[in-house]
Amino acid sequence: MGDGFNLDHVVLSSQGVFVVETKTLTKPAKGSPTVSFDRETVLINGFEPKRNPVTQAQANARWLGEMLRASTGKEFPVRPVVLFPGWFVEPLPKGSSVWVLNPQALPSFIQHESTRINESDLHLAAFHLARYIRAHAQGFGQKTP
Repeated sequence: MGDGFNLDHVVLSSQGVFVVETKTLTKPAKGSPTVSFDRETVLINGFEPKRNPVTQAQANARWLGEMLRASTGKEFPVRPVVLFPGWFVEPLPKGSSVWVLNPQALPSFIQHESTRINESDLHLAAFHLARYIRAHAQGFGQKTP
């Protein structure tokens, strides 16, 4: 979606804007696949990945926040999220600005957030994001509607 990168998913809700980076990794043949996060480092089965998915999610969230601000003239709360499908993700440390989760936990995390965006601003953000995607879709080999 941006220059040389893409956003896996974006969730727009009255609780905020969530930029979701999804990491699909092969699980080990033995043991239970576990992901942990201590607010700085992600460990996948005890090992740090070569590319930090948290850094990537944070950069994506900053980019989207800046794009929405430039397009709408408004600030939107954008939270980076990293999902690990099929993996057990240990509970997050309290107050973590980045969510590192199993995808099944994401709806509950969003629902437990307080309302941060009113309905008209939510529609404004959705409109501007859709307009950006349509304007840039041909660069991604997609057809515009």
